[in-house]
Amino acid sequence: MQIQDTDDGVLINGYLVAGWIDESTCPACTHAAVLHLLHDARFCAYCNQWLDRACGDATCVYCAGRPERPLPPAVASA
Repeated sequence: MQIQDTDDGVLINGYLVAGWIDESTCPACTHAAVLHLLHDARFCAYCNQWLDRACGDATCVYCAGRPERPLPPAVASA
């Protein structure tokens, strides 16, 4: 897994995520979390899991369209 913080966001295996590498870590693997600005939530790129729960509000601009996994399968498995 290649993760790089850039001026435009976080580049993960060539896939750009709007956000930054967070100071928190994943409780499962201890790698640094990434804050995904589009969904206002932290996730682990290594585990491809959200670290923050969705709020459950069907009208929430951050959570309503949030995918089950933060990264597409092709990016996560590269």
